Amino acid sequence: MKAAILLPILAAAAVQSATLPADIIAPRQQKALCGLYDYWSGNGYELLNNLWGKDAATSGSQCTYLDGAFDNNIQWRTTWTWQGGQNNVKSYPYVGRQIPKGRKISTVSKMPTSVTWKYDNENIRANVAYDVFTAEDPNHANSGGDYELMIW
Repeated sequence: MKAAILLPILAAAAVQSATLPADIIAPRQQKALCGLYDYWSGNGYELLNNLWGKDAATSGSQCTYLDGAFDNNIQWRTTWTWQGGQNNVKSYPYVGRQIPKGRKISTVSKMPTSVTWKYDNENIRANVAYDVFTAEDPNHANSGGDYELMIW
């Protein structure tokens, strides 16, 4: 049996889940991730500010913000100011659903997902992708797998 890890990868986009009322978002649930591989984990999700290609830019930065988490949802967004290296990927913000190691895909009957995104600038090169990785070894690292399904 294959193990399943859900890894939605949202490339260089301002992305958020359902909008949360401001009075529900506790300050402890807000976080700014601006450094190389800055990471947050909670509420069954993980959020990563992945700047793996930043050296392809002549200047710039990216920050990913956790705006809140409640029930089975998180709300987050990303801002960036990359300059140069027009044909190179600089970074991508990543959010993933945390699935316990060892869980077999045969035990996953559904993975409901709802995502809303918008670009605040029309002069950009960006995309949004949804990835699901599976592997022969149910205890594999969640950063990849033997098989990948990517929806662009």
